[in-house]
Amino acid sequence: MIRPTPEQQAILDTPLEPLRISAGAGTGKTTTVALYVADLTARRDLDPESVLGLTFTNKAAAELSDRIRTLIAPLAGPGREAEVHTYHGFAAQIIREFGALVGIEREAGLITPTFSRQLLYQVVQHRPFQHFDPTWAGSIDRIQRLGSALGDHLADPDEVAKGATAEEPWPERLELLAAWKDYQHEKQRLGVVDYADLIAAGVRLLSEHPSVATRIRNRYSVVLLDEYQ
Repeated sequence: MIRPTPEQQAILDTPLEPLRISAGAGTGKTTTVALYVADLTARRDLDPESVLGLTFTNKAAAELSDRIRTLIAPLAGPGREAEVHTYHGFAAQIIREFGALVGIEREAGLITPTFSRQLLYQVVQHRPFQHFDPTWAGSIDRIQRLGSALGDHLADPDEVAKGATAEEPWPERLELLAAWKDYQHEKQRLGVVDYADLIAAGVRLLSEHPSVATRIRNRYSVVLLDEYQ
């Protein structure tokens, strides 16, 4: 059994309430989270399955899940686990379950970044441009970065376009926004979604359907967010 450091023990002894932990790289954040879940199981009598952990990468999710499983096995018995996902993986899970409420059917395919790029390239080739050069080597990356920024900020291209002026860089930017909208329409036609869609659709689902948000919230007693920004 891992012996907590004084700093880790202070976290374990904190009352069960919202808590933010600031720590740099290599300071044992993953171990601390795993110890916290084990402590919830041992001292606070919470079922491991009622704990949700979210992190950014598949590697980090696998590492956190393995450490939690190792620590709680002696306490709760074999086969007991906390639920650990990446943010995109958790969004994919709730979209598979409730996505029809926001127009995404269960059978919708999740496309890879490579396929996403190919699809965007095909869209760009069939669209005329006056201010943007689609033959430039970095043109697809440029549109993808704009689309990612829109997704990260949950921004609608039409709403962004309303703020346009005749000044630079708006003439070119409007063409980029139009190309991104074409890409969105093409995905809808094919019945597929990409990784950015998962987060945006998940947020829209929970915002527009509070009963679904309540249903999901009631599944968990504790939620642990890794790399919370």
